[in-house]
Amino acid sequence: MTTMLRSQLTILICTAGLLGGCMQEISRTNPWEDWAVRTGQMAKPKNSKIGEGQGTSYKEDGNWAILMDSFEGDDRQQKAQRLKKYLEKQTGVRDLWYHDMGDRTYLYRGRYDKPVVQEAMRDLRQTRLLFVDGWRPYRAVTIAQVGVSAKPESELDLRNYSGKYTLQIAFYNKEFGKNYQKKAEEYVNDLRKQKFEAYYYHGPRMTNVTVGLFTQEEAYTGQQVLMQFSPVVKELQKKFPHNMGNNETVLEKSTGRPQKSKLVIVP
Repeated sequence: MTTMLRSQLTILICTAGLLGGCMQEISRTNPWEDWAVRTGQMAKPKNSKIGEGQGTSYKEDGNWAILMDSFEGDDRQQKAQRLKKYLEKQTGVRDLWYHDMGDRTYLYRGRYDKPVVQEAMRDLRQTRLLFVDGWRPYRAVTIAQVGVSAKPESELDLRNYSGKYTLQIAFYNKEFGKNYQKKAEEYVNDLRKQKFEAYYYHGPRMTNVTVGLFTQEEAYTGQQVLMQFSPVVKELQKKFPHNMGNNETVLEKSTGRPQKSKLVIVP
C-alpha cells in the first residue's frame, strides 16, 4: 500500500508514542477507505481482480516533477494507473504520469528542468488546490527529483519516510556558507540530544530541519475539509513556533512577522 495513502486509510491505530503502534483492521465506514476504492487505489471488497499495469505512461525531458503519490507492492503500477485515470476524469488535469523504479511506483504531475521555475510554481499551487470528492487531498504535495528512490543510510534523513508529515522549523542554504548541510545535520543532532525527534532533508538548494513524524491521523483531527492540527502537533508548534533561516528569524514579506513553523509532507 502506498506510504502516503496508508496514513489516509488507517483510522484505527493503537499508538505508543509518535512512531510506535499497531495497525488494526480497516473499518467499513472509514471515509479514507471509501475514497481509495473510488480512486482505484484499493480494490472493491468483492472485486479484487486487477489487470496488468502499463509501466511509465508519460515521458519528457526534465529532472523535477510534482510528486502526487507513491505505491508499493506487486500491484503498484495498477494502483498508479487507476489513480491517474480517476484524477484526469475528476479534475481535468492531463499531465499526470507514473514511473516504476525498483520496488516503488511514483505518480507525478508535470516535468521541469529546475524545481523553482514559474511553470512549476504555478502548477504546484494549482495542484494543492485541487478539490476531489469534497476535499483537497494534495494540499501538501511538493516538487521532487524524478527517479530518486534510493534509501539513505541515516535514520535522521527524511527521505526514509516518504509520505509522513513533519513540522519544519528551520532551513540552511548557501548563504550560510559552503558547509550549510553539515550545520543542519549538527543542529538535528543537538535537538536529538535534547530528546526532540529531529530530522533533516537535503534539497537541491537548501537543507530543511524538522521535528516530529506523523501519519495523517496523528497530524490532523476531524475529517476532509474540517481537518485541524492534532493536539500533539499544536503542542510541538508551541515549542517551535517559527521557521528559522540560517539561525536567523525569517520575516514574512507580506506582514513583516516571523515566519511560523509549518507542517509539511515528506516527498
